[in-house]
Amino acid sequence: MATTLPGIHHAFAMTEPSPPTIQALLDQHEWVRRLARRLVGDLHEAEDLAQETLTVALERPPQDTAKVRSWLSQVLANLHRQRVRRQRPAPLERADDEPLEGLAPDGLVARAEVHHLLVREVLALDEPYRTTILLRYFEGLGPRAIADRTSVPLATVTSRLTRAHARLRDRVERTRTDDGRTNGLAALALLAAPRASAPAAPSALVLMSTSSKIAAAVLVVATFGIAGVLIAQRTSDDGAPVDVQRASAPSGDVVELGTTAPRPAARTSETVESSAAPAAAPAAASTRLEGLVVDASGAPAIGAHVALGGHGSLIHLLFDDEPEEGTTVAITDDQGRFAFDAAPTGTLLVTAGARDAAPSETQRVELEEGAVVDDVVLQLRRGARVHGEVVRSDGSLARGRKVRFMQDDESADAQGRRLSLAVETDELGRYDARNLFPGSWTFVSFPEEEELAEIGGTMPENMAQAAVRLEDGEERFIVLGARSSEAVVVSGRVSLDGAAADGFLQWIGECDDPMGSQKVAELDGDGRYRVELPLPGAWYVRAMGSVGSGDFYVDIPAIDEFEQDLDLPSGGMEGRVLDAAGDPVEGAWVTHQLVGGGTQRHVLRLADDVAQTEADGAFQFGGLLPGTYQIGVVQKELGSASVGSLVVTEDATLGGLEIVLESGHSIEGRIVGPDGLPKPKVPVWVHGPGGDLIEPISRTTTNDDGRYRTPKLAPGTYSVLASTGLFVAQAVGVEVEDAGVEGVDLQLAPGATLVIEARTDEGELQRAQVRVDDRDGRTMTGLRSLFDPWTWRRLPFDSRRRHVGPFPAGTYVVTASVPDAGSASTNVTLQPGERREVTLPLR
Repeated sequence: MATTLPGIHHAFAMTEPSPPTIQALLDQHEWVRRLARRLVGDLHEAEDLAQETLTVALERPPQDTAKVRSWLSQVLANLHRQRVRRQRPAPLERADDEPLEGLAPDGLVARAEVHHLLVREVLALDEPYRTTILLRYFEGLGPRAIADRTSVPLATVTSRLTRAHARLRDRVERTRTDDGRTNGLAALALLAAPRASAPAAPSALVLMSTSSKIAAAVLVVATFGIAGVLIAQRTSDDGAPVDVQRASAPSGDVVELGTTAPRPAARTSETVESSAAPAAAPAAASTRLEGLVVDASGAPAIGAHVALGGHGSLIHLLFDDEPEEGTTVAITDDQGRFAFDAAPTGTLLVTAGARDAAPSETQRVELEEGAVVDDVVLQLRRGARVHGEVVRSDGSLARGRKVRFMQDDESADAQGRRLSLAVETDELGRYDARNLFPGSWTFVSFPEEEELAEIGGTMPENMAQAAVRLEDGEERFIVLGARSSEAVVVSGRVSLDGAAADGFLQWIGECDDPMGSQKVAELDGDGRYRVELPLPGAWYVRAMGSVGSGDFYVDIPAIDEFEQDLDLPSGGMEGRVLDAAGDPVEGAWVTHQLVGGGTQRHVLRLADDVAQTEADGAFQFGGLLPGTYQIGVVQKELGSASVGSLVVTEDATLGGLEIVLESGHSIEGRIVGPDGLPKPKVPVWVHGPGGDLIEPISRTTTNDDGRYRTPKLAPGTYSVLASTGLFVAQAVGVEVEDAGVEGVDLQLAPGATLVIEARTDEGELQRAQVRVDDRDGRTMTGLRSLFDPWTWRRLPFDSRRRHVGPFPAGTYVVTASVPDAGSASTNVTLQPGERREVTLPLR
């Protein structure tokens, strides 16, 4: 949680489910460029449109990683429509020189009808909601000013606004036009659509009549109070947003209970549904939960908030707002004590927070019906501070630049929710974020359109990023974008079969903060690039483009300038997916992994190693190194299949593959953490009867209740593996026959990790293809999740001393191979949480 500092703006948002990572969005940049070029004939306009789309995505990411392309296509289409509207001349000018909307007559009539509808619905609201809405949007008062004007608490004002918005939303959505073609919410899209010109200044309202003011006020309600709260949060059937704007989620309605009672009061929304899991049961009136909250020094914390849930339940503290709907919050008294009367029974999560501190650790409490638990003690934490400067590519300070922080998945609360934060640099280019929740954070800064016009280049090229793990009370000073004294300018040409490649190069250094070292270079028309790397040494390079893709490990010497040409691999694989009747299958997900030969695929190649079949069942992969591959295919309704030992030779395409899906039944269960609580968003992999992975890049994860369901599997014996962070669990010998298998529950435990070196006879370290199989031949390395591309950051990033895991306790075969240098293998037995170093002499 953060304290607001002069000149610095904080804007936290809670996302559930978690949005895609920055890297996942950047992976789509070339795809967005191609889409823009098909939509817009002018090349330069298409580039601008693609960059604007990516900027919107980074600022306001979509909520569903699985549908990111659908979301991006909708955003791009919306932005294109806005550009067309801005370029379209207004057909008529009013006397006050305000242009009219460039709408057809039917559109103008529809807009007028919506105005009339909203005026009617606002004026029909009961008091005090009608007056509160008019003060908010007619008088333009903020919630605190309304509280002062009406002499009621701020909490009451925010509660009334929330209720009023909800009532307007419900009434407008139920209202249909006479011909039944559209409902009120669809009509509101007309009001929320971008205008042909900037709206009139607020001072223009002074010249309007009372009735016109009310109509104008309602228009603001529609655009920001309803369209902002309703339309911007709605998605289409496929998950794509209806509009590119997003609004903060409304807070819950709060009722203060017993404010004059001798013990502290509990606050609850009208519908109390604790987000703790497992779900708690209703309790008898005598059931109570009490305790004490202390600050970081151990003194009683007066006025602290205690929530039944994880730290995500305390998001309202960051906005000086009311708790979200469905949460229960108690406020500590002058002795730091809190109490929940008639508390729900079962397993409860309890977390304390305050505006000037980081939340406490979440405690798990078992509460039986009729019982009283009064010994809960929660200690607030000081939190961490990250501050520093943002330096532009030209060496000047970036003033007024946003720095965006995002909590990593491993730091999410028990419900899988994580925080995002935006701070703004001051006139000296400095940023400051305090009271940050201990754990892992990624933060990024990039110039927006106006600044880019001044400094030149593209947004990815000017982006600065860092990733840190913060301890309680820690302070970090980090300069984003600063030029290092060890910097090396690297240039060269990227080609595919001698022809110029296009797109971008992403460079990630093997150092303590790989993402902080990240640099992006754009290829010119001849496939050439130029990038300034902050330090010499080993770098991972990923090429992303419509003409070829690939990844490399490059060693950069400690010199001022270095030339490095890159030849993209031209190996490939193509084929078709068929159902049991031999008909082509559309929409099947095909993924692969390299299991032998070459160099291990990096997890960031996710986007390049996933394909979806076309109407004729066809799929294809490019940019493949020579080696042995394994393929997995999944189609939700039709089943799954896996194929191993497919050999791709250098610069050749393995074609003619036909993969037939086998139908069957799913395995279901629940995954809990070491504390016994259900774990959301945990990736799950399934090994087939032969040890091959059904999904080398898994799309299966647990839901908010920790439950999972595998793809449909043909009859046979399977194993289920779950892994997140450095925790792992496995179930083996699961028989799938004539029905689905339920109750395959797993509890995560600390996993073992391996540090593997492959050395020549002379003792030289080699970059090797590393493979770890268990004693039954199941492949345990190279596991990747479509929804968790950051697993590699949880272990040191070193391409020569490979850190792999986590593995369940057991015996494993470890193999390392290097083309033209030999291979070696050994057996190791690992204990839970063990870290073992293994050196393999290549022969």
